[in-house]
Amino acid sequence: MIKYVLFASLALNLFFVAFFAIRKFRYYFPGKILHYEYSSARNHLFEVMPRRDNSIIFVGDSQTQFFPLDELFTDTILNRGISGDVSGGVLNRLEEITRRKPAKLFIQVGINDITRSIPLAVITQNYAAILQQVKNQSPATKIYVQSLLPYGPRYTKVREFNTLLKQLAIGEKVTYIDLYSPFVENNRLGSPYDCGDGLHLSGEGYLLWRDIVSSYVAE
Repeated sequence: MIKYVLFASLALNLFFVAFFAIRKFRYYFPGKILHYEYSSARNHLFEVMPRRDNSIIFVGDSQTQFFPLDELFTDTILNRGISGDVSGGVLNRLEEITRRKPAKLFIQVGINDITRSIPLAVITQNYAAILQQVKNQSPATKIYVQSLLPYGPRYTKVREFNTLLKQLAIGEKVTYIDLYSPFVENNRLGSPYDCGDGLHLSGEGYLLWRDIVSSYVAE
């Protein structure tokens, strides 16, 4: 009985230590532990937005989220980027997008998968599932698969995945857009387009991205 009480007391103490440690960690490093909460909250925001059928939607991670689409295009474009998202995350929240029956869907995601060492085969499988779900739930939507942008620390994996992604797009008969080649410089994001962290884009970078996709947006 005494051992049981001591064990229960120890377990309770450990619980409170962990609880307050997590609270403190959340305060000082919110991005590290609150990503799921942030992603869920942002997707809920998308879900409650008024339905706008036949729109153009861009979906992806932070590179898409920070893309000022509403200022760089005259057309009304819905931004469905979520910072830190991965291919599986896009797949899990895809129904919010397909129920809007977009005229066009531009997809660009996967760099966070690679930085988390998710196998390329898994990322490709997630992409294939994304394409299939869009085709099933919104068959009139025209799909555009955008390559990953250059990222120096993982440039080999990025190039390998872009090759797989292009093959998948060809096999699925959807449009593949090469973002990598215009942005790359010595296996890295070109300095004019780098905001400073080697991953995210500067203003000039987003202007170039706009120029690359503008003909697809307008067609």
